[in-house]
Amino acid sequence: MRKVLVLVAFLWLVLLACASSSLVASSVAAPAFQGGNPNTRVWVDKANSIYHCPGTQWYGRTRDGFYTNQSEAQRQGFRPAYGFVCK
Repeated sequence: MRKVLVLVAFLWLVLLACASSSLVASSVAAPAFQGGNPNTRVWVDKANSIYHCPGTQWYGRTRDGFYTNQSEAQRQGFRPAYGFVCK
């Protein structure tokens, strides 16, 4: 009987370890490419965690930002301004 209890406890711990490790892995995974042209050069506004497409009002005009391509901006977690990806 004692061996059965030890086995059940061991399996329970293994199950908990697997569940917690999958939660941690899913929370730190990089966001996938969200669409649009991945090579479009965008302006990243670091203060607001967004990026602007060429031709928009704030492209290259915010105080603290940098240029990069759209896929890299998305990979770093920046969202498209106005909710639309660059074509």
